[in-house]
Amino acid sequence: MTATRPYSYGNRFNRAGGGIYATQIENQTINIWHWPREEIPKDILRGQPKPSTWGIPLGNMHQRNGGCDVDKNFHTLTIVSPNMPYSAA
Repeated sequence: MTATRPYSYGNRFNRAGGGIYATQIENQTINIWHWPREEIPKDILRGQPKPSTWGIPLGNMHQRNGGCDVDKNFHTLTIVSPNMPYSAA
């Protein structure tokens, strides 16, 4: 997975006021999206995310032909991000 927008990480991300990364984990697929702050989808801002409306993800990892078992390997995750504040919507 390669972030193609120059403001999706690092100093340019910070100068742009940050943004949102969303991760969807299903039984055989992991999808990741990114939006700069001014492009965050309204459904996310309302606290009612609808991934089917977000377009093509930045990253799409799909279990194929006996590859990584998503259900087995990604069932408990912890997000660690020391420089990003989180808040409940």
